[in-house]
Amino acid sequence: GESQDQGVPVEIGEGRNVLWKVELPGAGNSSPVAAQGQVFFQTASADGRERDLICLDLVSGKTLWRKSAPGGPAKTHPKNTLASCTAAIGDGRVFMPFWDGQNLSVAAYEFDGRHAWTTELGPFASQHGAGHSPIVVGRHVILSNDQDGLAEVVALDAQTGVIAWEKSRRPYRACYSTPLLSTRAGQPPELLVEYATENIPFGRLRPADLIRSLYTVMVENCRKFM
Repeated sequence: GESQDQGVPVEIGEGRNVLWKVELPGAGNSSPVAAQGQVFFQTASADGRERDLICLDLVSGKTLWRKSAPGGPAKTHPKNTLASCTAAIGDGRVFMPFWDGQNLSVAAYEFDGRHAWTTELGPFASQHGAGHSPIVVGRHVILSNDQDGLAEVVALDAQTGVIAWEKSRRPYRACYSTPLLSTRAGQPPELLVEYATENIPFGRLRPADLIRSLYTVMVENCRKFM
């Protein structure tokens, strides 16, 4: 890639532009998310019986806290793990999806590790395993719960975890896209969600209340957007 910024490290390795490195417990493909001097990610124990949300200090790499969720072994793609979901940050909280090998849930934590709520979203089925990555928009946590046999977008109240609304479509195959909020001058905000199907539905959010209601406004063949 290219950048106009100055002082960007172009070489990274042992002794080169590495501030710290720590060994992490278990395994996981969860992407680290940083906010307010902290780093959040998920791992799974070697036996698959436990999922952990881990918080590190951004400056030192020191573990600040660790919260466990129950889990179990399950079949995944060889390159996937049992802890491949990524957290979202917003409303002063960390929102992490967990897959226990059978069921999907979303849990909210304060930045000091205090548990706020957990919402169960029911079974999740895919030959590849889970890998959800929600976003926070306003007072809602938006999650694309797309799997084999079920496809829906879910909005959770960030304060309570209560499901604010759900929008379903005809399921095709599991997809792991992250919802995207699009804003354009003179247009109401749109929530874009890509699916593993012949079509890409686009949902537009009601302008009177940012994400109180989602409805389909356009379906086009995905080849037009590739």
